[in-house]
Amino acid sequence: MIETTRAIVLNRINYNESSFIFNLFTEKYGKIAIITKRKRDRINTAYLQSFSLIEIQLTYQEKKKIQFIQDARPLEFFKTLHRDSFKNVQLIMLAETFNKMIKEKQIEPQLFEYLYNQISFFELVGKNNLFFSQFLLCKLTRFFGFYPVINYTDDDCYFDLNRAKFVNSSLFHPHCLNKEISYHIFKLFESNISKFDLEDFEPKMIKPGLRAILNYYHIHNDGFNKLNSLKVLFEIID
Repeated sequence: MIETTRAIVLNRINYNESSFIFNLFTEKYGKIAIITKRKRDRINTAYLQSFSLIEIQLTYQEKKKIQFIQDARPLEFFKTLHRDSFKNVQLIMLAETFNKMIKEKQIEPQLFEYLYNQISFFELVGKNNLFFSQFLLCKLTRFFGFYPVINYTDDDCYFDLNRAKFVNSSLFHPHCLNKEISYHIFKLFESNISKFDLEDFEPKMIKPGLRAILNYYHIHNDGFNKLNSLKVLFEIID
């Protein structure tokens, strides 16, 4: 039976000369892989860019590692996300991160809805768009199981990546962030969607802030390794 589900595109792999494999995070089935033919399929692969929001039709077969879909159509037509180089490179990095964090067929309807809405919101972000990836990575830690204790004070103002909390200077060690980056991280966790574009983030925190957050992911997830897209992101930002 043909079924329909919403999906978020994570990445594309060149399978062979005639086919692509796409990893999708779907509302009904969790993370799945699909295969499309470059020329024979009627599916427009332009709709399948990183973090595109789509609807797919498929006959889902649970035991199959790769699914075949009958159709795919966009649910949102974005004006800036895949055209603005700063936004697009962040989407690619976020999709790569998410692809590493989510397990195959792990059905997470609340996570799907949250991520879907955040991607739609990113289209509207103006002033602080270079910090959106940091904002979203911080918020996603709640779903991934390592949301920190937000106990920032004038005394406890150093973020301890290992202990996932703010500590005082006497406990400072190599995996503690300095005071400036710690405050930046605190602001990201405290920020919300409605006020995000009103926050006054320091431009000099773009690189150190993102490095700190990705290091936090690495510390709390053994399988989280180097991101291929990070170098490209930093090159475009420079």
